[in-house]
Amino acid sequence: MPNNEEKLLQINGVRQVKLEKYGVRFLALLTTLKTNDFQDSIVETKPVVVKKLHTTYQATLALIDQGSSIENICQQRSINHRAKPYQ
Repeated sequence: MPNNEEKLLQINGVRQVKLEKYGVRFLALLTTLKTNDFQDSIVETKPVVVKKLHTTYQATLALIDQGSSIENICQQRSINHRAKPYQ
């Protein structure tokens, strides 16, 4: 079980962004579970910094939240979703 940030980064799917966002709290949880002390964590947590999303990303996210289809979102956002990806 990981007990530091370096070992967390060795887990498949954990990269720097997830480490910065969740690492300290996740390690605190693991420490609490290992000690069977479900009161307070031993590791101090740092505040989570939320970055402001770009307005175009927010617009797309709003359409997703409204339940719009991919085709509808692409049409409203002028995106060609059937274009071939860059190779």
